[in-house]
Amino acid sequence: MIPYMRMKVPLAGTHQEIFSKEQVKQEPLSGSSGETAPAPVLPKGEIVPPPPSFDFESPSLISRIFPFLLGLIALVVLIIVATQIVPRFLAGGGGPVSLTYWGLWEDENIMKVVIADFERENPNIKINYQKQDIKQYRETLTNRLSQKEGPASPQGGPDIFRFHNTWVPMLKTYLLSIPANIYTNGDFEKTFYPVAQKDLKMGNNYIGIPLEIDTLALFINDDDFKAAGLSPPATWDELRTAARQLTVRDSSGRIVKSGVALGTFDNIDASSDILALMMIQNGVDFRKVDKSISRDGRNLGEDTLAYYVSFAQGENRIWDDTLDVSTPAFAKEKLSMYFGYSWRVFEIQALNPNLRFSIHPAPQLSGESKTFASYWVEGVSKNSSHPKEAFLFLKFLSKPETLQKLFSEGSKLRLFGEPYSRLDLADNLKSNQYAAPFLAKAKDAASWYLASNTYDNGLNDQMRKYFQDAVNGVLRGISPGTALETAAKGIEVVATQYGL
Repeated sequence: MIPYMRMKVPLAGTHQEIFSKEQVKQEPLSGSSGETAPAPVLPKGEIVPPPPSFDFESPSLISRIFPFLLGLIALVVLIIVATQIVPRFLAGGGGPVSLTYWGLWEDENIMKVVIADFERENPNIKINYQKQDIKQYRETLTNRLSQKEGPASPQGGPDIFRFHNTWVPMLKTYLLSIPANIYTNGDFEKTFYPVAQKDLKMGNNYIGIPLEIDTLALFINDDDFKAAGLSPPATWDELRTAARQLTVRDSSGRIVKSGVALGTFDNIDASSDILALMMIQNGVDFRKVDKSISRDGRNLGEDTLAYYVSFAQGENRIWDDTLDVSTPAFAKEKLSMYFGYSWRVFEIQALNPNLRFSIHPAPQLSGESKTFASYWVEGVSKNSSHPKEAFLFLKFLSKPETLQKLFSEGSKLRLFGEPYSRLDLADNLKSNQYAAPFLAKAKDAASWYLASNTYDNGLNDQMRKYFQDAVNGVLRGISPGTALETAAKGIEVVATQYGL
């Protein structure tokens, strides 16, 4: 309501313009003659002051107020953009998002450092990291991912989860492909090791982002090698010669100290990985493990199996099934050479902090440069309600500076963090005596479904069982050829089951 706008009001049958309540006083009308009261007479010389002007239709007032209103509107819009739109754009859009992330090896205290960095950059995204137990993890993960409900429900699985590089056939129906705005295929291939490119490609797309790489390496007891005047073996022939020299027996011929843990299956940690390493180096095709023939007509699978088992055969055997399991045997200084992955360093150090040992790349056949890889990868569930934000987080985790921070945080709690998955960070660990050997031949690494300690109760464990039977069969007197024929039939069954 505008109280003093000029307006016409009816007055006793006539219309008179009213300017102000104070300026015009109207005498009361008398009688009913219809006469109009005389106009008031002002003192001579007095000037009538103009009425107060609050006319909002006045052009001069509009021109003064309009810029102010426009500025106020602009300020309100700016505040809305700054507090709402920008954070949502940075966070990938939408409202507040909560992502569940299942990890395996890293404690929350390590992960929370980089998670906090991500959440500062993306305030609308919250990461709920949950460290899982490896025992029955693959089965639990598969069961949760198979639920129709999304991750937000009690039955739903995680948005982001860690899985083994060999689990792709078991999880392929639950994994989302990496979008091009996170990594194009070309970017992925420039960033990560060739083994990851081979293992993680499904169709024309990649379905996981590795944050670490690990390969099989040779651990040696430095005191034993120094006392014997030996150098770390670079080839299998050198290893066999050194192992014979380092093996100690008592008067009855019983092995008191072994030169190397090779030849059996059940009491050697990573036995299937070692056998796979030898077969890969020898050119064996695992799908034709009994029929991989060299140019000169030799059966490559039979030769490899026979060589492996020979370390546990005969009076001059170097290892046998009466000995302790290889990891504690090495830690207790009952074993001079031992094969293992990077994480075994922490176990050995915990068992014997005073043990002087060093790590070296796995031995090679003459002219070869190959090793066996077993590593873990991060993926995004097809059930996730927020895949865009989940991949944004994985891109952040795989950045060089984030991986370096993770390595640094991990090194505060143990000897070193997880070896880098990125090719461009390999040189950063060249001077690290513990991590460097596992990266030395990572560019030439290969993998297959014989990885130990994945506890998957699936693809790896089933494949390992056939090779376990083959090794034990040869130790009982079955020929390597017959043992591999049986193994090949089992491999075919498992391969068909998982669509390899």
